[in-house]
Amino acid sequence: MNPYPLTKEACKMAKKYKIGYTDGVFDLFHTGHLNMIETAKSQCDYLIVGVHGDDVVEGYKHRRPIIDEEGRRRILAAIREKGITVERILL
Repeated sequence: MNPYPLTKEACKMAKKYKIGYTDGVFDLFHTGHLNMIETAKSQCDYLIVGVHGDDVVEGYKHRRPIIDEEGRRRILAAIREKGITVERILL
């Protein structure tokens, strides 16, 4: 445990960006996905997470995701309280 924790103000000043963005399929959501999102969020005040649509995924992976788009968005929406916004990707 850190004996000198940063204050909330110091944490905000330490962030490199005001707005960040990352995206992915997030099929079969796991801790690797969560770690990526948390790392991205640590670099900015506000993080937007894009979710690739089922049709987009099928276009480049040649198969549909196991968990449909709405289910994947619902999983990500559960972490919204950490200041993360979930958006649909239309490519």
